Amino acid sequence: MRSASTQWRVSLLGLLLASAVLVNARQPALVGLLVAPFAGEQPLASQTATVLQLQTWQTLRLAPPNNTHHLSFGRGIVQWAEWAPPAVHSEALAQLSNTASQMVLWGRVQKLGNGVVIQAYLSVAPNSGPQAGDMWRLDLPELGPSKTSIGVSLPATFFEFAPIVLRLDLIPLFNSRVGTSPANVPVYRDRTFRDQVGVLGNAFQATEQGPDVARVKTPDVEGWISIPGLSTTRNEVSDFAGGMIRIYRRDWGGAIDLLQRVVDARDQPVGIRVSSYLLMSAASRKLHDQIGEPDRSLEFAEAAERLNPYLRETVKYKCMALLARRTQPDAIRQLDSTVKASSYLFPKDDPWLAKVTAVVGRAR
Repeated sequence: MRSASTQWRVSLLGLLLASAVLVNARQPALVGLLVAPFAGEQPLASQTATVLQLQTWQTLRLAPPNNTHHLSFGRGIVQWAEWAPPAVHSEALAQLSNTASQMVLWGRVQKLGNGVVIQAYLSVAPNSGPQAGDMWRLDLPELGPSKTSIGVSLPATFFEFAPIVLRLDLIPLFNSRVGTSPANVPVYRDRTFRDQVGVLGNAFQATEQGPDVARVKTPDVEGWISIPGLSTTRNEVSDFAGGMIRIYRRDWGGAIDLLQRVVDARDQPVGIRVSSYLLMSAASRKLHDQIGEPDRSLEFAEAAERLNPYLRETVKYKCMALLARRTQPDAIRQLDSTVKASSYLFPKDDPWLAKVTAVVGRAR
């Protein structure tokens, strides 16, 4: 149970060239990830959570490199909490109350030799952003005014990762200088990292990100921080969490980049890899519609299908990919085949599947 003294802290992506960006009016004003305290031996568990928090924070970006399309992804944040570690999904979601975040990263830590074993989970608030049925939506004008669109939500709201191991000697943040939160990370005047001008504190912005450094601004100081080891010890937990933030911020290309790393990690659970492929499927089509990139939505959906053909969400995303290209000669035939082969996974008279069936019928 949280007390009245419960606190959370925030790190924020600074706005670069704010006068030159275009903001999507439908984007949430702020998209955030809360990193809850991790269970386990202290201060090691808190230090481990700090590493994951900063690794995810490194994935935040205002716009893509070489931003020829003048895209802006709004503001992204990574917050951290200072209360009891959650033990179950419902407790993790409860910690989102009165924060600016839509998802929470939590878990437990155990020391093992010269490293730490991390069991991490990601919980997403229901009915927030893409989870509210608008992860991917398509217009279906051929069905008439009463059935004008069809959509899917996020593949899941709870994600369990395979345990990961971080070596203590590769992560300089595991020391007394930093302590148990990002607040104590030293801020230096310049990139020589000799003249310390302060510490990060409880709220900070990044105005420039690099692999092992960042230029930051706090209410008290502005300067550079050195975070060596974070980029070389990347893991699927921070990549997936960063990918989810990018999904919420409609950074479709950036989401695919991070989630590709997750699916390439063969040791991750099938559920994590399936969800990653499905998110990539939606992101690819949206990137195609946004800036004309090649549409790989069907390719990604079929990759998810090969991993788990018995999942209803996998069928839905594949149908969405086919519906998006239904004007192509073979798409309706493949859509019809998919519905016939997978309809047993849906409740009888399922309204979502009925729309897909109606599209197939109209096209015949």
